[in-house]
Amino acid sequence: MTILRDDTFARRGRTAPRQRYVSALVFALIFLSIALLVLSRLNHPYVEAMRSAVTPFVASVLSTLAVPLAPLRDLSGRLDQIVVSQDELKRLQAENQALKSWEFRARDLERQVAALSDLARVAKQPEIPFVTARVVADATGPFARSVVINTGSARGVKAGHPVINADGLVGRVVDVSANAARVLLISDINLRVPVSVGDAAERGIAVGDNGAVLRVKHLRRESKVKAGDVAATSGRGGLFPRALRIGLIEMAGETATLRPFANLNQLDFVSVLLFESPVLSLAADQQVRAGRQRQ
Repeated sequence: MTILRDDTFARRGRTAPRQRYVSALVFALIFLSIALLVLSRLNHPYVEAMRSAVTPFVASVLSTLAVPLAPLRDLSGRLDQIVVSQDELKRLQAENQALKSWEFRARDLERQVAALSDLARVAKQPEIPFVTARVVADATGPFARSVVINTGSARGVKAGHPVINADGLVGRVVDVSANAARVLLISDINLRVPVSVGDAAERGIAVGDNGAVLRVKHLRRESKVKAGDVAATSGRGGLFPRALRIGLIEMAGETATLRPFANLNQLDFVSVLLFESPVLSLAADQQVRAGRQRQ
């Protein structure tokens, strides 16, 4: 008996009738379902009577199950809300990115408007007209310090005109075309600017060395120039108008160092002062006379 119980073929022999019973039951249920569907389509009275008898029972069962299933329905509704919220969140994130882009553009426009407003306040001498331009190229290098602006002779710009920004003197126009001009910065080694320093208006010449600071030469030995004094154009020589701010004295002495107010490495908007220098006017008149004599 023990051997038979452990025998695999014997176990299979006992399970075979159960499998046949289950298969027969499934077949009977399928057949019954098909028969009920056919009779329901034919509106058979037996089906109608069965439906009337079963409906109250099913309704009571469903109403009983509705109470414990209510949290599941609420959970399903919440899951739907979460899915909708996720889609809404993605849409809002996309709108937020677009708004950030517009915010950056708005801030850039505000910065430009502020810079233009500052430039309008810098030109304190109403008798000197000016045109505003934007720096479009940086031509600086180890041996030259200059920039290119997008305005030229078509708007009255000439070689020799001083250039400023909201902080102070930037440089001087040296080359001009119809719609562009090259500006030699005050930090260039080739530019000389007559300056007046401090309350005592000490006279000197600011000279660039292609670096961040300028040197102020030809000061008097007994001058009272000190660190922190403000340097401005003196107007001597007639190339620059008087009282254009340049920078602060950092180190005093016979040759002082001067740091410009204008950040010459980050120029954006500048103004060209249409300053008719008497020296340049005299040179232009001499050239005209020389041309007439040759003719």
